[in-house]
Amino acid sequence: MGIDKKPVAFSEQDRSKIENICTKFQEALDDDFNTPLALGYLFELVDLGQGFKSADKKDAFRYLKSKLESFFSIFGITMLADIKIPKAVNKKIKEMQEARKAGEFDRSDSIREELRTDGYAASNTASSVTITLVRQENK
Repeated sequence: MGIDKKPVAFSEQDRSKIENICTKFQEALDDDFNTPLALGYLFELVDLGQGFKSADKKDAFRYLKSKLESFFSIFGITMLADIKIPKAVNKKIKEMQEARKAGEFDRSDSIREELRTDGYAASNTASSVTITLVRQENK
């Protein structure tokens, strides 16, 4: 019997964090289209969104995502729908992490290359792996 995890409510504090960063983003663009500063604020929003997603704050995540989509459109960037990663790819990711933990870096690199061939780019962080779908032409 599993424990059902209920989403955490969207608080006024969460909304305020989002709005504060959005205001800074807009101010950066109003300041002679200061793109580097504006992009920095977009990355802050992405980071905050990842925190919302991992904390199961679905409403806060959806609100932030709508803001990001609007801001991305200014730069001609579109967001992809949520993508389900196939079980075989997840298995390779786990194998890659285990190889890294065991100090088998050549094996880890080999698995990373297999993932790239499958259309996924794997980037290691200190505590996890980030997977990015790589668009492949004429595959």
